[in-house]
Amino acid sequence: MALATILHLVGAAELAKLRSRPVWMRELRPPDGGTHFTHYACSIHYFLLGEAWPAASRRRPLAGMLFGFSQVRCPVLENGSFGVVAPHQVRWVLDGLAGVDLAAVRDRIEHADPDELEVQEVEDYELLCEDDGEPADVIEAELAALAELYKRAARGQYGVVSYTT
Repeated sequence: MALATILHLVGAAELAKLRSRPVWMRELRPPDGGTHFTHYACSIHYFLLGEAWPAASRRRPLAGMLFGFSQVRCPVLENGSFGVVAPHQVRWVLDGLAGVDLAAVRDRIEHADPDELEVQEVEDYELLCEDDGEPADVIEAELAALAELYKRAARGQYGVVSYTT
């Protein structure tokens, strides 16, 4: 089965609780519509930023969109940690998404070299190609869904926690 990266909206109180007691992640109940998952984290990063596993920073906000700007160790999760986008960092991601040139992303996807993607460890590209629909359409739909999740986070003053399983 393919890996999935799961994002949940969390309020400030929930985020503080998660940071102090990470195992509570298993009990997290995000608001309705406050969850998104993707099987294409590496592809999204690669086609947006040029690398599958980018380091997040204020200057590279889209690198934090899926895996967070910081990590919290959590032994109950398969990968041992979850990522955090604090409520004040949500705007960084939204501003980054607003600057995405979808035509340029589509062009990079349509002209991608599978051998280079393998070298760059874009581990989900094959799955992306097997999905129903054109890879560029799938990534564009993922970006639209992520933008909606982050808009909701901004409106509700939520943060985002994420993990891959």
